[in-house]
Amino acid sequence: MTPRPGCADAARYRPGSDLESDFRDGQNCSTVRRRSIRLKLQILVPTRNTALATEIRAIRTSLGQLQRSFDRLVPILTAKAPPVGTGRRKLKITPARRAALKLQGRYLGFMRQLKPAQKAKVKKVRAVKGIRAAIATARKLAS
Repeated sequence: MTPRPGCADAARYRPGSDLESDFRDGQNCSTVRRRSIRLKLQILVPTRNTALATEIRAIRTSLGQLQRSFDRLVPILTAKAPPVGTGRRKLKITPARRAALKLQGRYLGFMRQLKPAQKAKVKKVRAVKGIRAAIATARKLAS
């Protein structure tokens, strides 16, 4: 079917073109015109390239932000760092204090092995005779 003579697309009608099949299906001129405009737009601006351009633009923006972040970090990282370990003081333990801590560790180690009644006996010995006697008593009771 050929286009009507008054149709604007009649001048572009050529056998074998896309418009020939549209006119053959019996569509009117306005439908054919809209379809041909849509086809031209798809040829001029493919959606794939537009999406690609959008993604590339987003990557460039992100890289720019990353560069600015690194630029802000450089002065911080190159500045003189404070000495490590300044937040906590080192304890100086005297030899007497170290010996007392050793005795306390032995005492607690033996006490863990004892039953409640035995612990009570050892506590009485410690109160009366001191920690060395309590350790000796706890050692006998534990073995």
